[in-house]
Amino acid sequence: MQELNSLKYQLSNIKNQRYSNNKTLNELNIKLDNLYNTKTKALGFLEDIEIMSNKSISTPSQTKRWNGNKYIKSNEYADGDLRTIYNTYIRRIEDRLDEIDSEITRTKNKIAEAEDNIRYFDRRINEIYREIKLLSS
Repeated sequence: MQELNSLKYQLSNIKNQRYSNNKTLNELNIKLDNLYNTKTKALGFLEDIEIMSNKSISTPSQTKRWNGNKYIKSNEYADGDLRTIYNTYIRRIEDRLDEIDSEITRTKNKIAEAEDNIRYFDRRINEIYREIKLLSS
């Protein structure tokens, strides 16, 4: 009788651990979906910024109203400083994408671990049920 109670106690503990791992697995899958959505949005932003930065930024030469130093300074800013700002922004987005990719990898590894744990708990639960059935008969 004591062995049967011990098995029931083990079964209860393992079921609780399985439940906890299943809850963690669900949370990790939601996190992974969010990471993929964030990555997709960041890739869209990156593409938009790259398109904008590749367009001619300087003032069109057909504009006859601009002459002299103002025209030159405006084009220098557009071709120099503004392009540098775009490139810095692009690098920062790329850095965030690398961080997102790293977090995706970590999350996938945690998901695999949780799935392995759940499979182990399922096997252990079946073993305990068999033992309880043997003791009960």
